[in-house]
Amino acid sequence: ANFQGFHDAMILNLANGGEPTEIAHDLIEFFADVQRVFGPPESPVLADWLTKLIAPLIETYHNRQVRDQIASAVERLIPEGNISQIFYTVDDLKTREWDSSNFATAQRSYYDLARFAYWIHTGGMHNRSFLRQVARPISIVASALIAGMVVLFMAARYAAS
Repeated sequence: ANFQGFHDAMILNLANGGEPTEIAHDLIEFFADVQRVFGPPESPVLADWLTKLIAPLIETYHNRQVRDQIASAVERLIPEGNISQIFYTVDDLKTREWDSSNFATAQRSYYDLARFAYWIHTGGMHNRSFLRQVARPISIVASALIAGMVVLFMAARYAAS
């Protein structure tokens, strides 16, 4: 009752089970709150135990380098035993937003490339309208180059005579 920030919903989630990532998030948040309010300020053994349980939470990041950086940072924080710091390292909002944004961009790029590959695979490069669309600018450039070379050749010939 004296514990400010104590979340009944979090305890119910832990009691009812659920997704491993939700359990890991709620568990480390709970222990971070308990350590912050009741102490001790350093609990390296508890931190080591919790870091093994929060692996699924780290795996929710899409970017492999971000996952590796977070895992390394967490490993460096274990000897300090500051569970709140470990929690904030794993659950950093800016890093999550950056990761989600970049993942969405990568998904769009992949979708565009897959669509282009499908277009090529289904004969898009041999489509008459595509060929006309590409051939017209090429023929204009080729005609201009040939005309320029003819004028240059004629000017050189005229100057030589």
